[in-house]
Amino acid sequence: MGYGDDSALRLVLTVNQVRCLPDRGIFRLTENKPLSSDTLGRFQSRQISRHALDELESAVQRTSFENPASHEAALTDYATRVGQHRKDRRALHIRLSQLSRGSQFEHHIRIAMNTFDPLLKRFEGQIFRMWNNDLIVTVKGASLGQMDEYAIRLQFLFSGDPNIATSEEGDFQLCHWYEMESDYPAFRKLAETFESQAAKERERIEQTQSSGTVNSLDNSAAAVEPLTPILLERFEKALGTADLSPMVQQQMICAIPKGGEPQAVMEEYFVSIAALQKKFLPGVNCLSDKWLFQRICQRLDYRMLTALPELVQKATVPLSININVATLLSPEFLKFDERYQRLTELPLILELQSIDLFGDMGAYIFARDFVHERGYRLALDGLDQMTFPLIDRRKLKLDFQKIQWNPEILSDIRANKREEFIAAVNKTGATRVILCRCDDQRAVEFGKSVGISLFQGRHLDQMLRKKAA
Repeated sequence: MGYGDDSALRLVLTVNQVRCLPDRGIFRLTENKPLSSDTLGRFQSRQISRHALDELESAVQRTSFENPASHEAALTDYATRVGQHRKDRRALHIRLSQLSRGSQFEHHIRIAMNTFDPLLKRFEGQIFRMWNNDLIVTVKGASLGQMDEYAIRLQFLFSGDPNIATSEEGDFQLCHWYEMESDYPAFRKLAETFESQAAKERERIEQTQSSGTVNSLDNSAAAVEPLTPILLERFEKALGTADLSPMVQQQMICAIPKGGEPQAVMEEYFVSIAALQKKFLPGVNCLSDKWLFQRICQRLDYRMLTALPELVQKATVPLSININVATLLSPEFLKFDERYQRLTELPLILELQSIDLFGDMGAYIFARDFVHERGYRLALDGLDQMTFPLIDRRKLKLDFQKIQWNPEILSDIRANKREEFIAAVNKTGATRVILCRCDDQRAVEFGKSVGISLFQGRHLDQMLRKKAA
């Protein structure tokens, strides 16, 4: 569903409120600042762009159901009716409410819901959205393995969320299963709890509206100060005139032939987030709000695009940089492209994050076709041993995929899973897969054993220094 799909998203503007009427339920977005006349014009002409929606969402303090009890009541009714027909029925509780606020904007929820569309079309099923953004998917006839495939996709989409990324292994489970034949009492209790909570939430909203106040989403306290819009504004002002060259780091991506030494084939340039945080935002957790952190990344994109033409003049191998899809569609990238094409014939690899790519497939496809036409190459970064086999590089028209090494790979990939992983490497292409974050020889040995020939990390840096000595 695209943002310009008028049948899926109809916007009605009033003086004090903006109401979104999606195809699944009614939601209220209460604004706390005026929208620009340009944005209003686009809404009124029903040309709803991603930028316009983002501007609207940045003004939102709270998103909730117009009738918070409706879907919960439907879930309780379903739980009551299914009590006598439990055979071959399963349910999945997706705890989106446990993600950071930056992963709970309206388009994130729609993406999560749409992920299950193929499953619901194939089998008898329903999806319920709870008052706190949790989702309940119920299906009859689908096996646990068939449902698990979609649950893994969802886990992959939100793998960059700070609440997942910073959790200890096993501490965070995005999805919880219910087998109706054995877990029905627990499922019935879950439905009743959600209905009770929704009723209380509706009462709280009514009291809030009557008092004229709007509360923001509640986030658990962090050990350090969380990133806020005010801090972000200060950061952007400081970033405008700051010298970032001490924070720009580079790392070679190497090919290792059989029995040979590493050969540099690409060089990645990136800004050290740790150094950036220490200089501009000491004592602030930049990952506390994914949405605001994404804004930081976009600002860094622009600075990197400004600095890159000077760096490329010294390059002997193709360069790669991390970048956002929105940046590829910006006027800044067009200006950069004009300069870059004049300076070198070396291809530039543009590395995208999975949540950015899948967050707006329409924008990605448009950007992908444009940059490919201009001679750039695309890489999907941030994959692991579980998510890598799910991605079809050729269908997405990616040039490279990057898998992050971690010691758990050795225990996760055994027996038949190892063969599946090797098959995925062969399907992608051995020279199209990069194993990154290789901190020791174990990573290189593993990569070679499954057919990977491109590596990146501190261990490769050491090998190159030893080779040059």
